[in-house]
Amino acid sequence: MSTLRSIANIWLDIEPSFSPIYETQCSNLEIDFKAKLTKQFPDMQFSEECSCANLPPLDLFIDGLQLGIEVQGPHHFIYQNSLLRTGRTILKIETYKKINIGVIEVPYSDVNNDLDGEKLSWFWDILSKELNAIQPSQSLNPDDDSNHSANESQDESGDDSKEEYETAAENH
Repeated sequence: MSTLRSIANIWLDIEPSFSPIYETQCSNLEIDFKAKLTKQFPDMQFSEECSCANLPPLDLFIDGLQLGIEVQGPHHFIYQNSLLRTGRTILKIETYKKINIGVIEVPYSDVNNDLDGEKLSWFWDILSKELNAIQPSQSLNPDDDSNHSANESQDESGDDSKEEYETAAENH
């Protein structure tokens, strides 16, 4: 109930009258993903189980980017073999967007049984673009020897890469 009240307060522009306490526990899926993330971006600093504005915590949060990462296990989807998200999952993600925090959703199907990180290449590409947009002179991705400016992180239509990763996350 406190989660719903926190979310409603944000959508209604009401100051919260309480601070909910969220009990968190990292799943094996999250632990596996964090290991892959750290291997791909060894210098990246991120917070785990980070809550902003009294909302339910994000699995990972990258401060410099104002970017959250949610590793979505099977319970975040209506059907186990589909990527149709539950209403609760959609509401959480959209509420974070409302307070200007982007969220990349990584479905469990891209983390499970992915020994070499190939299924996550779409995610690595998006995160590299985001990092390069704020640090054009140096890349944190050891596999990326090119440097891009913030303008180069835009696609031909002018949409920024945050919209790109939202679409990519929905397609994966």
